[in-house]
Amino acid sequence: MTTSRAVIDCGAPRRARGPRRLIALAALLLLAFAAPSGAQTWSSLWSDYHDQMLWGDRAWSQRRLQELPTIVERELIDTQVIPGLIELLAKEKDNALRANAAWALGEIAGPDSRAAASDALLAALQDPEDRVRAAAAQALGVAYVPERGVDLLELARDSAAGRRLVDNKALKDDLRVGALWALAASEDAQQVPGLIELFDDVADSKHGIKSTIARALGRCGRGSAEQAAEFLHDQLSDHWLEESVRSSAARALAELGQPSSLPVLTKVFGKLKSDEVIQASILLAIGEIAEPSDTKALKLLLDEAFKNDDAGVRARALMAATLLLADDTEASANSKNHKTYVSKLKAQLKKPKHRGDGPLHALAAGYYSRAHLERGEDLMELVLKELDDVKDPKARGAYALSMGLGRGEDYGEVLLELFRDTKHTGVRASVAEALGMLGNQDALAVLREELGERGQAGGLISDCATAMMLLSDTDALTSIATLLADSDNIETRASLVRTYGTFRTPAAVSALHDIVTDAKRDDATRRAACTALGRAATARVTSWAAPY
Repeated sequence: MTTSRAVIDCGAPRRARGPRRLIALAALLLLAFAAPSGAQTWSSLWSDYHDQMLWGDRAWSQRRLQELPTIVERELIDTQVIPGLIELLAKEKDNALRANAAWALGEIAGPDSRAAASDALLAALQDPEDRVRAAAAQALGVAYVPERGVDLLELARDSAAGRRLVDNKALKDDLRVGALWALAASEDAQQVPGLIELFDDVADSKHGIKSTIARALGRCGRGSAEQAAEFLHDQLSDHWLEESVRSSAARALAELGQPSSLPVLTKVFGKLKSDEVIQASILLAIGEIAEPSDTKALKLLLDEAFKNDDAGVRARALMAATLLLADDTEASANSKNHKTYVSKLKAQLKKPKHRGDGPLHALAAGYYSRAHLERGEDLMELVLKELDDVKDPKARGAYALSMGLGRGEDYGEVLLELFRDTKHTGVRASVAEALGMLGNQDALAVLREELGERGQAGGLISDCATAMMLLSDTDALTSIATLLADSDNIETRASLVRTYGTFRTPAAVSALHDIVTDAKRDDATRRAACTALGRAATARVTSWAAPY
């Protein structure tokens, strides 16, 4: 029998300029809409997001991972993995594991297994656990087979037809939100009128229903962009609406990408006083929609990146400006804007106006330099200088990651020396990841040795393995398997298992499938394996994470 393979290029653009940026932006939004506001120190920002894998430096490196080709063994997935997850969803006692199984089914179901996955998820809508039902509803957006005759919009409405799907019980808000995310994933333009009607019918924004409707319009509206954009313009401009709803409207407009939205976004931004969440969303939307030649848009983004009083808004504005120019394929034609960006960022790297912003400036410099090596050369010289001067170990990790992004020929030696000399686990993890992004083959021996050490922190092991993946060395799988077998710590085992999801190879998928279906293993490890399986077996980038 011949094995069916599908080679997926994760970096394929959706349109000529913008949304390979959307892959990065989807990850950056995790920081962008969760980050704290106010005068927070670098260390507190790091602590809040690094541990949750939500901080911005992870987004920069995750984009590199998304650019790697993925070979999906459809036969393996359809004949072993999907049936195993379906059985897990139907019979497993642990509620969290069932919820993760539902999520994974939505991630990895393919043309030959979508019908079976859809039936399992429809059955899970009557699961006794609320979060399982919500995860099943959400997963249906990808796996749903229309021939099954279920109207996802009825689930979101809490209508009589929707209640029949859950044994005539009132639909709880988390399930309704799950159904709305499912509609968003379907990207069905025919849903736009119904979503607009539902938005007007929802009395309040409890549990994010209105916000999720707005986000769904951003996805479904791509085939009916004018109608969806006009409605979202009105919601963004309505100062009576809750901040979270207006923020979601801005994010949806970013996904629609209509140039006609720019004047509306700019006008609303000018009227805002202290609504940091909306400000951040608007700036990200402007960065996504504007063209690299748009001098007015770039000026607004850079002004807010370096002058706004809110740390979170500054971070988003800088990310938006960096992404706007990093993907510019006509940099020579837009050289004035590039010179402006480099000049202003250089000034901030030398003497930041806001204390603690330096590491973010360094990350932006690295990301920009990855795309425009010669233009970013001066920026990276400043980053290298600051690496020697900065004392905070967590900030040093960010400067190291910037060097991994920047691709300088001499950076590998500097990073290897830093890796050997520092004892701080967080810094060493960042340096390992930077070496992987840099493509430094000399690092392999050091990384292999690190993985061979017992008692290392799970995060450091994960980043070493990720670096080896970036260096196209699959020996890390064997090392992880050995460490997993030897570890008695539940958190370390879960971290090791999640690392498998980075590899996206048949061997990784098989190993994860064995862990997920092994009832003798602890539930935390199996939940992590479910999440990793969803990542290892698909190249799709979603806007939501696994439930657990």
